[in-house]
Amino acid sequence: MGINVKTVAKWRKRATVEDVRMGPKDAHSTVLSVEEDAVIVAFRRHTL
Repeated sequence: MGINVKTVAKWRKRATVEDVRMGPKDAHSTVLSVEEDAVIVAFRRHTL
């Protein structure tokens, strides 16, 4: 079937048939800090 043996072994160890989360466990903030924002603004002013 083209399925890796290790993949099948992992599936068989699972307690439920629910899909396992693939992303990061902790969400990272998408908001810039004041310092990061200042650096970006300075860079843009310098390069534009």
